[in-house]
Amino acid sequence: MNPLSAEDFVAWADRLAKLSWPLTLDAFRPAAVGFGWSPTDRPWEFVVDFSNGTRRMVLFGGRSGGIHNMSFPLIKPPGESAEDAAQLNELFVSYETTGTQAWGKPFYTDPSEDPTVAWRLPNHTVAEIVGGPDMILSTFFTPQGSFIYG
Repeated sequence: MNPLSAEDFVAWADRLAKLSWPLTLDAFRPAAVGFGWSPTDRPWEFVVDFSNGTRRMVLFGGRSGGIHNMSFPLIKPPGESAEDAAQLNELFVSYETTGTQAWGKPFYTDPSEDPTVAWRLPNHTVAEIVGGPDMILSTFFTPQGSFIYG
């Protein structure tokens, strides 16, 4: 999987933050289609075409049908070699730097084995990245979502 650029990560989160939250899945569908996202046979999943390739965007919600958060991998290298680990580390720093330039200092950071960085965005939303040994995951939290770090 080709890495999503740091600029595309920021643009994606900014676009979502500007929506009129809270939204149900049914209310979100027209916006998703307007973004160019393609629905799948799973109601809480979309295929998103980014400049660096497609990603499956998975939405998570509550019983009321409200969207709590959505996640997709920014990168998932083909293996777990030393080169892949180095690429993940470099890309994580790139996402963190670009996010901080766009949104200011993160309100949450955890430099543990699976480093995490999160920023507050407009409309009480949150953008988060989590690094790991096999991917970097991006999650966007809506105001209905439960961001556990504050």
